[in-house]
Amino acid sequence: MVGIDTKLYNEPKRKENSNKENKQAICISSKALVFDNSRYYVLKYQGNGIAIITPVEIINTIGDKTYIASGIEVGDQIIASQAILIYDTLNN
Repeated sequence: MVGIDTKLYNEPKRKENSNKENKQAICISSKALVFDNSRYYVLKYQGNGIAIITPVEIINTIGDKTYIASGIEVGDQIIASQAILIYDTLNN
């Protein structure tokens, strides 16, 4: 399993967003996202080989980066490699 530390990035400007606010959002690799039952999830690595399926709310995805509104905190370790396979194993 490969874990990455989440980091705080500026939310990218979107054309449909007309306000001038400089919002902050957690950014993770898009490879870490799992879509199932109309929701997005990530796998939070807790250490000692333990991962927890965690629902997240996404703000936007741009290329290989996804900006998260809620569900994880800065410093959480998120599994980005083979997330769908691990998710399926944990759900069985």
